[in-house]
Amino acid sequence: MNVSKEDFEYMKECAIRDILVILVEERGLSIQQAFNILYNSKTFQKLESPKTGFFFQSPRYILSYLDSETNNN
Repeated sequence: MNVSKEDFEYMKECAIRDILVILVEERGLSIQQAFNILYNSKTFQKLESPKTGFFFQSPRYILSYLDSETNNN
């Protein structure tokens, strides 16, 4: 994937924002809980790397990985 660093950062931040909104508004978590779950996950590590291509995926698709990760713990 050949995207600029700026485009990658923008897309990543939009995905993070949207995932946090889903966790808070639809799942009833506090913003602190949502941040803790997302930022301490392997899913977030994948999102941080442009090589994974996660930043191109929809927030709900990324969230499915987070759900799978948290359900296995």
